[in-house]
Amino acid sequence: MRTTLEASPRSSGAAATIGFPPALLANLRRFLATSQAVLSAGGPPRSGLAQASARLRERLAAELSPQARMVLSLHIPKTAGLTFSRLLAEIFGEDFYRSYWEISDCRGRAVADFPENARCIHGHFCPDLLLARYPSALLLTWVRDPVQRVASLYHYWQREPDWRHPLCRTLHAGRLSLLEFARQDAARNEMSRFFGRLQPEDFSFIGIFEELPASLELFFRRFDLAPRPVSHGHRNPERSTGRYAIPADERAEIAALNSADGALYRECVAQFQRAHAAQAA
Repeated sequence: MRTTLEASPRSSGAAATIGFPPALLANLRRFLATSQAVLSAGGPPRSGLAQASARLRERLAAELSPQARMVLSLHIPKTAGLTFSRLLAEIFGEDFYRSYWEISDCRGRAVADFPENARCIHGHFCPDLLLARYPSALLLTWVRDPVQRVASLYHYWQREPDWRHPLCRTLHAGRLSLLEFARQDAARNEMSRFFGRLQPEDFSFIGIFEELPASLELFFRRFDLAPRPVSHGHRNPERSTGRYAIPADERAEIAALNSADGALYRECVAQFQRAHAAQAA
């Protein structure tokens, strides 16, 4: 998997940069030292060297598999998170966990903490907290046009309120219009707040909501996974087109209220386009 070998700005040192476990690095160094000694002697390869090579290849293949390392899938609200959650649950099975208001396993049962077998965590979590616990984890997320994302969240909470969320309670208590909702501080630049100190290049994969099929194709290829059908998550039954129809003046104001998210979205789209072009080459 190519992304495993890419350097990360949040890492330092060779071991941290490529994310290999120390034991694997020690085995790799011993193998290189042994093979160098054989090559220097100029004699025929020893059978033990061939066996060591086979074992090392097996270990490397396992470590480079996405299932062999912790995967943190950051779900920014209304960015295809439910769709991606279902896909990850199929891939990781018993090793898949969700982190929203509480932690739950692949069957939806609440658990007190992430167990040892956890290999994929998906949800509305703080990346810094989980990266402190899993420093070599692979990061995944999705982004969406900020104006459309705000409109989608507004209409979704109109249909299915989340009374635990203070912004949702404010929406219903004040019977806010879309523009009034967008003007709330908690509704602004939410993608940027989820990213925190992280940059797009810190992620092994960023999907683009508006490019869902192409994003999934990139995901499957990047992680050497066989393509599979994907069931879609929440869809607004009242929306007849792919985008919410918003008056131009309201759209401009919502975009201005989310200028940081607009810049982040454009950067993620540019990164996605480069990755997609490289994949097609």
